Amino acid sequence: MNIKAQTITELEALLPPRDARSHKGLNGHALLAVGCARYRGAALLAAKACLRGGSGLTTVVTPTPVWQGFGVLPEAICISTGTEDWDGNACAAAAKELPGKQAVLIGCGVGQGNILPLIYDALAAKLPLVLDADALNQLAEATPPSQRGACPAVLHENVILTPHVGELARLLGCSAAEISADLPGAAAAAAAKFQCVVLAKSAVSYIAFGDICYKSAFGNAGLAKGGSGDVLAGLVTALLAQGLAPFDAARAGAFLLGASADRALAALGVRMLLASDVTDAMIMADVSGDG
Repeated sequence: MNIKAQTITELEALLPPRDARSHKGLNGHALLAVGCARYRGAALLAAKACLRGGSGLTTVVTPTPVWQGFGVLPEAICISTGTEDWDGNACAAAAKELPGKQAVLIGCGVGQGNILPLIYDALAAKLPLVLDADALNQLAEATPPSQRGACPAVLHENVILTPHVGELARLLGCSAAEISADLPGAAAAAAAKFQCVVLAKSAVSYIAFGDICYKSAFGNAGLAKGGSGDVLAGLVTALLAQGLAPFDAARAGAFLLGASADRALAALGVRMLLASDVTDAMIMADVSGDG
């Protein structure tokens, strides 16, 4: 397997330029189906990261308990599912928002509610799609264990999976120890089987698609806290919405997360750094290409 290192110059070149005459309608509209009563913060972290990542418009569809607290992020368009948790009705409400979007994120903090109908609707629409966290777990659980190595067949090349070691193990039907023993090999195997982009998260992450696997060693141990994955997913979705190809969006998103974490580390130190600090440390010039 060919594992490639990534240079900062190469990754910065992936970031979309922003014309001084542009407006929000030219910078992508992202749809996020995230959050539940237990994990309200995941929805806010993903949405703020998507906005910081340059998405022109960011619409969040979330259950009512999460929607009630979204006033703290006025830049986001927030729509309540009208339900207390994710179920068939909630998924139908979110699916109505799919038309006209340039990228979709499903999964951050959705918990144990049923998000599968929305996943299948988004996959059928062939939109650029990031599947994270419980969206990955529900896909794995919806597949008989004997078939997990070859499922789900509905995935396609516009999809980015962002699993950590445990989630990747569930998707592939093996143990976390097996995944940890060869994370780049597991990322490449998943990308080949599912025919999509796989961003396998760990202290050193690997982004695989086709027969290419990139190593991403940016960042620091301050990211080893809850919420970092939500920020990454929001960032990658923002880049998709702005027109990056899925493989490039995954690579650039991992870089931006790590580089921003290093900026935050300089101010706060490894123990104090929070996922929200990483979002606040992002420098928009890096994303816009203006500087």
